[in-house]
This record gives sequence, structure tokens and C-alpha cells, in this order.
Amino acid sequence: WYTGIGIALAPYLLCRDGNQTRVPCDSDGAMVTAARTNYYFDHLNEHQKYLDAISDVRSRVDPHSNGDVQAFSIGYIFYFWEQYYDIELTLIAAIGYGLLGVFIITFLFQLNPWMSAIICLVILMIDIELVGLMRPMGVKINAISIANLVISVGMAVEFTAHYARAFLLAPGNRNERMKVALHEMLQPMINGALSTIIAL
Repeated sequence: WYTGIGIALAPYLLCRDGNQTRVPCDSDGAMVTAARTNYYFDHLNEHQKYLDAISDVRSRVDPHSNGDVQAFSIGYIFYFWEQYYDIELTLIAAIGYGLLGVFIITFLFQLNPWMSAIICLVILMIDIELVGLMRPMGVKINAISIANLVISVGMAVEFTAHYARAFLLAPGNRNERMKVALHEMLQPMINGALSTIIAL
């Protein structure tokens, strides 16, 4: 087969002998252990077309993976556009895990599950507002913006958890406790916000 069609495929084949040593594919006892082929895309001039191309390639290649045979595709569009393939799920998972961490840590320090849940709810509202502002500002959802949204979860803790802690420790009814929390934490929170902005 090698002298027929195999010679044309030789650069795309990886062969090994019985000792798993790489050998030329035309040597005795050589077994083909890997193969590759090139393909080209045309008319990919829109974001959605790149995602459709990835879906199409996966639908054609994935069924050929079975048992010891693994088939996969790599290339330029996979390196740069695959992140957009399920970017919404990645965003939800990243923020969800961040909020789960916030709930656990605030609960350990405050020992109040309701307050921890309220803190997480407020932080979620902040992130929803940030996502809503991204579109009119022309910011697309990608790996960098998701990282910034996860960072915003951590930054929002500074402006929620301290108020909540002060509220829990303050005496009196809810209105009085709210006044005490604002009186004690407003100035430190403003200083913290300004120092964060200056540091950025």
C-alpha cells in the first residue's frame, strides 16, 4: 500500500514498531499509530460562521472516536474561537462558583446563613448590572471580560460583607442597626473604594 497511495500520505502518518519506537512507515513491522490530514475553511467572515464551522467539524470528527482510536481537530479557529462556543455557560459557572465561595466564607465569619444569602444576592445583582452595561459600552463576553466579572464578585464583597457584619453586631431594631452600620462603615468603604480606584 505504501508504494501506491501510501507514499502521498507519508508526511501525515506516524508509525511505530513492536517496541513502540518511531520508525519510517515503509520499514518492516511498522504500524500506523497516528495520522493527520489538513482541511481549509473558506468564507469565515462573521463570528457566527466560525462557531458553525467548529460545530460542523466536531459533528464530522467526533463519531470516529471509539475505543483506542481518538479523533480530534485542532487549528487556528479552535485556538481563538472555541472559547465562544459555550461562553455563556462558562460565564454562569464562573460567577456561580464565585458566589458559592462568597457564601461559604461569609457564613464562616458571620454564622448567619440568611445574611450570607443576602450578600450573594446583592453581588449577583451587581454582576447582572455589569453584564447589562457591557453591551451598550461595546464590551463583548470573552475570556478577559469573564475574568473581570469574577474579579468584580470579589470586589463587591468589600462593599457588602462589611455592612452586613456591622448590621449584625449593632443593637436595636432594624432601622437603628442600619443607621449604625452606615455610620460605622460608610467612610471606610469610601476610602476603600478610592484606594482601589487609585491602585487600578
